[in-house]
Amino acid sequence: MYAIAIGAMLSLSQVSLPPLGTNLAPIAQGATQTAFTDFMHAATPWAKEGDTWTATVFSKSGHIPPGEYRADWEGRGRLVGVDGATLVESGAGSAVLSLTKTEGSVTLRVEGGQPDRFKLFGAGFGPEYGPFHPVFAQRMSLYRGLRFADWVGTAGSQEKSWSDRTPPGTPTYFGGKVPWEVAIDLASAKTTTLWVTLPEGADESYVTGLAHLVRDRLKTYLPIVVELGDELWRDKTSDQAIVAAKRAAEVTAQFAIETGSPERVVRVLSVPFEDEGLARAMLGAEGVKGRFQAMATAPFFGSSVSDAGNIGRIKEDEYDAVIEILSEDAEKVAAPRLHVFGEIAKENGLKLLAYSGGLRMTAPKEAPELQGFVTRAASDTRIMEAYDLFFKAWARAGGGLFMHMRDTGPPREDGAYPALDYQAQDTLDAPRHQALVRYGLFPER
Repeated sequence: MYAIAIGAMLSLSQVSLPPLGTNLAPIAQGATQTAFTDFMHAATPWAKEGDTWTATVFSKSGHIPPGEYRADWEGRGRLVGVDGATLVESGAGSAVLSLTKTEGSVTLRVEGGQPDRFKLFGAGFGPEYGPFHPVFAQRMSLYRGLRFADWVGTAGSQEKSWSDRTPPGTPTYFGGKVPWEVAIDLASAKTTTLWVTLPEGADESYVTGLAHLVRDRLKTYLPIVVELGDELWRDKTSDQAIVAAKRAAEVTAQFAIETGSPERVVRVLSVPFEDEGLARAMLGAEGVKGRFQAMATAPFFGSSVSDAGNIGRIKEDEYDAVIEILSEDAEKVAAPRLHVFGEIAKENGLKLLAYSGGLRMTAPKEAPELQGFVTRAASDTRIMEAYDLFFKAWARAGGGLFMHMRDTGPPREDGAYPALDYQAQDTLDAPRHQALVRYGLFPER
């Protein structure tokens, strides 16, 4: 029903999407993103240990903004200690602490009752700056699209009904629990395309509830991209992936209509970059073909660095060799594959988007001692040349909106590198970030 109703409308829709966006790093242990002026939003939930309530801020973080912090809360509790910081003063409902270290964890200890509405502001930025940390907000200005799969926790989510979601007013977002209200407000504040990833098991109440929230909360002129599930085909057989794709056609159609403005919604089916056969099977299946506006995949470059045949080359020329291999990989490995996916998109009359992508490299597993050279190369200014080659190949393939794998943080376990190592990093000392700036400003260059 939904597919028939929306087909005519979307066939006439020409939603204009920007060239560059990003996935937001999850609020989790080891994070170096400080997205909120109230640092307690990124803290672990309060836990009772005997007569003491504890919560950890900057959980094993690689970068802590030093300075003076002020805590305010309601209830009878009293802040009696701070592991990893100096407690300057503490009274009923308020305290001042000083942070001088720049990495690790900071644990708050409260006695006399569970604290309520506990807030922690500091490092020069108080509540008068609004909910989003000014440095975070400035960094987000680079991106014209935001994908929230990790931020709100729909990647791998077991949520089904709208009542299962993280409700507004939740005190901590640790572990991928940012409310959709906050995500939508960020997209509106930065006037960016909102990329919605619905939980794979979302039922009608969830789809309708989120669509209505977007309708009522997102600025009316902003585009919306919607998909069902993060990597919908993952851990499925080909037949199962096709069944899931058919459901995605129905669910995304329902979402688009329920927003009240389907003409600004781009319905996308994500497919695996590593398996063009499965991508073609999903897109060409009966009940799927012709029912989406775009296909999205996750193109990365840099896989050649881990080839055993490059061990001698890296040992001889160290990170200089890694830089050379990256450029070769962008031209000779990533570019041909991008061309294939560009052709698949054309064959199906779809826009080609990237739901994730960028640099991903690790040392050869036969020579883990070379990882230091690989890591150093990831911060070398010459790496921008490899990014340029990669993005030129993306443009030649007809690629549109490219959602970079992550804004901030340490490299993922699979070797994928965010744009920045930490949020306050000097962008002049961040070549990956600079490469994205160049692409965002001059995507056709």
